[in-house]
Amino acid sequence: MFEQRKDVYIMKKLLSMMMALAMVASLALTAFASEEFTVTSTDPTDANLTDSTKTVNSTVKAKVKAPTIKVTIPTQNNVFLNPYKMSVTVGNAAKTDTIVAVPGRIKSESDVKLDFSAVVTGKAASGVTLEKASAEAKKTNSVYMYVYFKNTAAADTAVAAPETPVFNATTDTAADSILVQTTASKSTKVLTLEAAAANSATYGAYLICGDIAKAPDSPWTDKHTVDVTIAFSIAPVQAASANP
Repeated sequence: MFEQRKDVYIMKKLLSMMMALAMVASLALTAFASEEFTVTSTDPTDANLTDSTKTVNSTVKAKVKAPTIKVTIPTQNNVFLNPYKMSVTVGNAAKTDTIVAVPGRIKSESDVKLDFSAVVTGKAASGVTLEKASAEAKKTNSVYMYVYFKNTAAADTAVAAPETPVFNATTDTAADSILVQTTASKSTKVLTLEAAAANSATYGAYLICGDIAKAPDSPWTDKHTVDVTIAFSIAPVQAASANP
């Protein structure tokens, strides 16, 4: 009787141990299954991974988002040295200044803000002197000349409608001007034009200003000329970022 009970007890013990082992095995399998993973790369190729020793390479190509820069600058303009203050018609206006110039209009249809820098060089004909200040009282055939720049977006009256820029106070050397001399000037930032909106360009303008000798010892002739070269450099301006 005791032996039978002992066998039953042993049997129950073995069954309990087997169940416990089965549960442990089941838990072990569950744990192993939870450590499996799948990684999928959708572009340019697909790869299903089930082994943690494998890797996936993702190729990223970076390229510059280049701006579109479209600028129109006149390549030739007319300036009249007018020592006898004759009537010279510019646009719809008749002028009698000693220097009468046609304004040069700069047009930007670019999608970014632009800085314009300029280098100015003058070439005077034989017998003509380029002065650094007013030449009105000089007895030689002297010319005082500078290039005056204006941004049409400025809140002032120096430039009127962008299609026909009109300058005033041309006898005053403005802060945003460059003197015309035979030696090239240093590069100077003269204009900043905002990015153009859809179908809406932005504008700047420049004008040759100054004066000439009123009564030189040698009369003025059509041989007394001055050529002015304005070399523009244009650079896009980085926009401010809201999240640097």
